[in-house]
Amino acid sequence: RKIGDLDISVFTLGTVQLGIDYGIVGSTQKPTQDAAFSVLDAAAKLGVNAWDTANNYGDSETVIGNWIAADRGPKPNIITKIGPLDHSSRDALRDDILRQTEKCCKDLQVDKLEMLMLHDFNDYAKNPDVCTKVFADLKAEGIIQTSAISTYSEYDYNILAESEFDATQIPLNVFDWGKIESGEMDALKKAGKAVFTRSVYLQGLVFMNPE
Repeated sequence: RKIGDLDISVFTLGTVQLGIDYGIVGSTQKPTQDAAFSVLDAAAKLGVNAWDTANNYGDSETVIGNWIAADRGPKPNIITKIGPLDHSSRDALRDDILRQTEKCCKDLQVDKLEMLMLHDFNDYAKNPDVCTKVFADLKAEGIIQTSAISTYSEYDYNILAESEFDATQIPLNVFDWGKIESGEMDALKKAGKAVFTRSVYLQGLVFMNPE
């Protein structure tokens, strides 16, 4: 899939469990770095080149950064998220976005990010003009290639469709078609937004034995 100049694999590797104890099905414990590297090796080998992480996923970014630095395979397209943000003033918000972005690059051991997301829709909703401007500046400076907002289904996707961000990440599962039936997913499509879906199988819950 093309997002701007990026060639993104259809599947994305979620890496939250590489940094913290997380999950419902199977082992919920954070793996060792060697075990995490095995997961990343397999993803790279299978052509899954989109890796999703965040600056509040424990040391997930650090693990990915160590894998990249070890030159174990082709560099993935890193999709990371920042937040919560400081909204005490417009300058504070701008500075916090820049500070958190710089920290992400440092932990991931990269000079630029293929995609940077706001982790919380509310950070955008509180001050959309500042968020839009700072992300546009980061793109102009070559620090990020694309911009995105992560959200939940309780929010209006039409607002995302009208934003200047390139993509969004949303929850979508086999039991909840509300946003499809409401036309909000179609609005994202018509606006040309790339859409990443998460929790399609409710972290594996739908495959669990009900007993």
